Amino acid sequence: MLRNTATILSLLVYYNSILIWLIRFCGDIITAGGNMINRIEFIQYRKLKNIAIDFVEGINAIAGTNGTCKSTLLHLFSNSFQRVNSKSSLIADQSCLGVLSSLKPSINAKIETLARNNKHIAPSVNSKSGTLYKVYYLNGSSVEFRKHYSDKSVRYSLKPTYKSGGNESLPSMPVIYLGISRLLPIGELSDDTSIKKLRKWLPEKYQQELSSLIKSFTNYELSFDSPTMAEDLKNHLEFSTNKEDIDSNTISAGEDNVCVILNALVCLHYYYDCLTSKSGCVESALLIDELDSTLHPRFQRLLIETLEIYSRKYKIQIVFTTQSYYLLELVLKKRLHLIYLVDNYSSVAILPDPDWARVKMQLEGTQASDVFCNAKIPVLTEDGEAEWMLELILDFYSNKVAGFSWIKNHLHLINAKAGGEILQNLFSDEILNSKTIGWICVLDGDHSTDLSKSIVALPGKDSPESVLFKYAMSLADKDIEPFWMSEPCLNEGFSVMYFLNEIKPDFDKIEEEICNIHARGESAEGVKRRMNKSLFLKYKDFFRVLFYHWLTNPCNESMITSFYENLGLLYKKTCSCAGLPSSRWPAYINDNAEAES
Repeated sequence: MLRNTATILSLLVYYNSILIWLIRFCGDIITAGGNMINRIEFIQYRKLKNIAIDFVEGINAIAGTNGTCKSTLLHLFSNSFQRVNSKSSLIADQSCLGVLSSLKPSINAKIETLARNNKHIAPSVNSKSGTLYKVYYLNGSSVEFRKHYSDKSVRYSLKPTYKSGGNESLPSMPVIYLGISRLLPIGELSDDTSIKKLRKWLPEKYQQELSSLIKSFTNYELSFDSPTMAEDLKNHLEFSTNKEDIDSNTISAGEDNVCVILNALVCLHYYYDCLTSKSGCVESALLIDELDSTLHPRFQRLLIETLEIYSRKYKIQIVFTTQSYYLLELVLKKRLHLIYLVDNYSSVAILPDPDWARVKMQLEGTQASDVFCNAKIPVLTEDGEAEWMLELILDFYSNKVAGFSWIKNHLHLINAKAGGEILQNLFSDEILNSKTIGWICVLDGDHSTDLSKSIVALPGKDSPESVLFKYAMSLADKDIEPFWMSEPCLNEGFSVMYFLNEIKPDFDKIEEEICNIHARGESAEGVKRRMNKSLFLKYKDFFRVLFYHWLTNPCNESMITSFYENLGLLYKKTCSCAGLPSSRWPAYINDNAEAES
C-alpha cells in the first residue's frame, strides 16, 4: 500500500513538473519574440497629447525640432518591455543573456533611470495618476501605463495598469537603449573615474564579426581586450589597432560612437543565434538617441546600410532619433519609416506625408515661398506647337484643379526644337534617364508614352495642328453645333462660315499640294508638317478658342485625365531633383464621373 502511494506521488510530481515546464514554455512563446511595438496611443504624457505614433518592424527614424519628445519616445519604448528570463526555454545558450546584462544601463532601461519629473511638483508618496498612454504590440496585446511615485524624490516610474486578480506581465524582449551617455569621451574622464572590467563578453566568433564591421568603417585592424564599464554609464570596448598611437583610448568621438553601436548590433545577433524558436518577426530592439552625433556623412551612410542588414537578418526593430540633413534625406530616399514631430508649442503633431521638401522647411523654419522660389522642373517639348498646346492644357488644369497653379509655376517649359525622334533618343540615354536628372519630355500625341524614360505623349493621338484641324472639321459638319454660338466665338467673331471660307480653303490647298508632290514621284516627308505649322500660326487665335472647347468636351475627358495622371507620375519621379514636394500634386476631379455617380 505504502509502495503504491509512493509510486503515485512520484508520478504526480513528475507530471506536475512537466505541466510547470509546459506553462513556462507557453509563457515564453507568448512573451518572448514577436512582441514588437507597432503603435503608442497617447492621452497625455508631456507634450504628447491625443496623438498616435506608429512603428514598423525594420528601421524607424524620429526627427523634429528640440523639445518635441524624440528622446521621450525612446524612453517609453524601452520601458514597455522586461528582460528575457534567464530560465527561458527559448534560449539555447544562456550566456547570451549574460552578455546583454553586462551592458547594464543600456539593456531594458526603465523610465525611472532615464527621466525626472517637473522639479516644481512635489509628489506625495505612492501617488498614482490615470492612464497616460497605451502601447500596442504586434501579437495583438496592449498595455496601459500610468505614472507612479514610490517616494518623495523627483524620480517616478511608469507602471502598467493591470486588471485586478490577473496574471499579466510586460512582454519580454531584449531592448538595448543607447543614450547620449555613449558619447562620453573616455579621454576626458579623470584618473580616479571608476572603470570596471566586464566579465562576460561576446564569444570569439562574434568578436571577429565586430572587428570586421569596425574595419569596414575605420580600416583599423583590431585586437580586443576585455571591455570595461565607466562609472556605470558607458560600456567601453578595449582594443589596440595596427596604427601607431591609435587604440580605444585615442580614437575619435565618431569612431567611438560607431564602435558602441556596432557592438550592440553584434550582441543582438548573438542573442538571435541563441534562440531555440524564432517568431519570424521582431526578436529584439535597438534604440539610439541622436544617431548622427559626431558622425561624418560617410559614417552615417555606412551605418544606415549596416542597420538595414542587421535589422532584416536578425529581426531587430531599430528606432533612432536624428536632426541630420544628410541622414534624413537618406532615410527618405531609402523609403525608411520617418516619424517627424512638429512643435505646436504645448503639444506635438506628426508631419503627414513627410518628403524632403516638407522636412527641409521644418528643419529650417522657412516657408514654401522661400524654399521653392527658384525650384523648377524642366519640361522639354519637340516644337512650338507642342509647347503652345501644353501651356493651354496646364492653364486648363489650373482652372479646374485646386492647387495646380502652384505646380504650373514650377514647371519650366522648353521648346527644344529638336523633333520627337531626337528627344526620344535623348531620354532613352541611360545616364540622362537616371534618377539624378529630373527632366520631363512631352511629345506630340503621335508618339507613345514611356514613363520609365520620363516621356509622356500629349492627348489627341496626333500632332497638335492635326488634332485641331480634324476637330474643327467635325464641328463644321454638324447641322447644329453650340460651339459656333459660344461666348468665346462670338466675342472673337469666329463662326462656321469663317472657318469654311477662310481656314478650310488653306487646309485644302495643303492637301492638294501634297497630292501634286506624290504625283511627281517626289517625297512629301516633312512638307505637310511644315505647311500645317504655317497654317496653325496664321490662325492661332481661332485654334486657341477651338482647343479650349476640345478640352472641355466630355468625349475627350478620359484622354485629359490620363495625361494628368501620367504627368503627375513624372512630377513625383523628378520633383526631388528640383527640391519640390511630391505631396503638392493635387488629385484630379472628373466632373463627368461625379455626375454619373
